[in-house]
Amino acid sequence: MSHALSRLKRLNLCISMVFLLSLGWVGTAPAQPVLQAPEELCKALRFLAPRYGLEIKRSLAIAHVESHYRNIVSKDGYDYGYFQINRWTAGHFNVNLKRLMNDVWYQTEAHLHILSVKIHECASLGSEAYSCYHSKTPHFRQTYAAKVNAIYKKLNVKEVCK
Repeated sequence: MSHALSRLKRLNLCISMVFLLSLGWVGTAPAQPVLQAPEELCKALRFLAPRYGLEIKRSLAIAHVESHYRNIVSKDGYDYGYFQINRWTAGHFNVNLKRLMNDVWYQTEAHLHILSVKIHECASLGSEAYSCYHSKTPHFRQTYAAKVNAIYKKLNVKEVCK
């Protein structure tokens, strides 16, 4: 009797697993949808990034990490736009915050200018010099670089900028 009960339990478990798999509740995680960057942001990056000698892909990875390609103001009102340029940085680089939020091309140019300056300032960091865009504090910079690099590795510019 116990052998038959054991077989019945295994059969029930198999049926349950098949059912759950069909619902997508068990197994591999579903593929995340590709986030699409706004068309105007892509146009601005394609046109302006080469003028600064910067990769479109790196800026898209930064925008993904910072705002998921949303032109937003942070909850605390300190960070602005797709690239989350903070008030202090905006002031330091004479960036007009109102214009930044209303003009994608101005915002993209401000981002690229700031990024190029930060890369130059932190050139000794090599391929991760861009992380100074976020912070000069090593711990924060390294955490940021890990996030941006993870997106950068998976990012396909043609999929993000259709």
